[in-house]
Amino acid sequence: RAVIQRVTRASVRGKEISSIGSGLCCLIGIHVDDTANDVEFIARKICSLKLWPNAAGEQWRHALQDSPQTQLLCVSQFTLWANIYDGTKPDYRKAMKPEPANELYKTLLKQLRSSLGEERVHDGEFGAMMQVDLINDGPVTLVVDSTRHKPKKNSE
Repeated sequence: RAVIQRVTRASVRGKEISSIGSGLCCLIGIHVDDTANDVEFIARKICSLKLWPNAAGEQWRHALQDSPQTQLLCVSQFTLWANIYDGTKPDYRKAMKPEPANELYKTLLKQLRSSLGEERVHDGEFGAMMQVDLINDGPVTLVVDSTRHKPKKNSE
């Protein structure tokens, strides 16, 4: 799962500090059942979603991969898979355990860097408490689930 936000700037502070200018800030949650296929799907979506206007000002024409001046900040966030419907304490059982989740997160970053270039992809520290600061541009915020977790189509 990824929460994708178009930003004019974003940064993450904690043990590691990363910051970007214009681009995307993506919160990444790894589900207990996620595989390399899910990671590949999310990486393709992050790179290819058309979230910027073209030179003529027509909205939704350019993607991160089309705009070399844009950057990407990824932040691991297991809380995206919290169950908050039963009781008042979040239940994180749907989030993958840290060690295998970190491996899939590293795989995601590797795929993104391969597609966009090392210098354009930034991240925080996996599993660390961090402060994320951003200015949402639009605002444009999307939630993308891998194909296994995507919402069912309405039959109506």
